[in-house]
Amino acid sequence: MNTADNKSEKIDILDNQGRVTSQSKTRDLIHKDGNWHQSIHLYILDKNNRVLFQRRSKDKMLFASMYACPVGGHIKSGEAPLSTLVKESLEEINLQIKTEDLTYLGIDRVGYHNPKVDLSENEFVHIYILNLDEEINLNVENAEVEGLFWFDFDDFKTKVRSKNEEFMPCWIIYEKIIDYVENLKKFI
Repeated sequence: MNTADNKSEKIDILDNQGRVTSQSKTRDLIHKDGNWHQSIHLYILDKNNRVLFQRRSKDKMLFASMYACPVGGHIKSGEAPLSTLVKESLEEINLQIKTEDLTYLGIDRVGYHNPKVDLSENEFVHIYILNLDEEINLNVENAEVEGLFWFDFDDFKTKVRSKNEEFMPCWIIYEKIIDYVENLKKFI
């Protein structure tokens, strides 16, 4: 998405229980004021027991050059989480997805504050998984992403459990991914 579009897009403000209020603000004001809002995260797993991550651009205000979910985005006012997910998947990594191929892991409440730039990211994150049965070619032509990287699941798990500083600090969400994969392995 165009950065200029990001700054003017309106996002619904949530209360601290995750309920939509009657207010909305621009993305910049939501981060400046620390308001709760909604976002989506998509985690992609492949048949080779790997997890895909993006490396965020060095120019990002929050979590620059850190590994993060390959697809993520704020949910605009009045937009549904799945609509945002489909749109962001195409925009961020040029991946057309079918909603029936997704697994919904639920919502987690995450909050961060970056004192260096005095911005807060307080989100109720809708978490989705896409399991790939075949190899795909992903292209990143997005100034917000430096590249896409596959991590072996066991390596990912080790990095999460050690709270590796190269990863965006979504530890609760990453633990959900680990639980999901480990539960899947029980049935294989």
